[in-house]
Amino acid sequence: MGDNSLVGAPLELTRVRIQEERDTVEYSTVESATASLRLLAAKYNLPILDAFRIISNSSVDSIALTGINPLVYLYVRKVDDELHFHVKEGGRSIRFELPTKQMVFLSQELGHLGD
Repeated sequence: MGDNSLVGAPLELTRVRIQEERDTVEYSTVESATASLRLLAAKYNLPILDAFRIISNSSVDSIALTGINPLVYLYVRKVDDELHFHVKEGGRSIRFELPTKQMVFLSQELGHLGD
């Protein structure tokens, strides 16, 4: 018969935590998405406009930035004719997808943050 060395031995257990996020997909106008970006940029002091400028003016296709206090993660990626960006703070995660042609509009809108 096979090796029975585990038979009768006490089991050692370890804690395993599985956390699943429930995705909710919503749709908004470009103007509403831009307003949300402005709020996120102001709330977390995120250089969203700078990330867009770098992506649009160079051969870079993605940028990832992390802020501390609070811990915030910003990821922007250019995919074909769209900009995908992801802002994560704590357990909250927000993702946007916008047409690249809205870059000028976003730059104008987000440029007013310093006003």
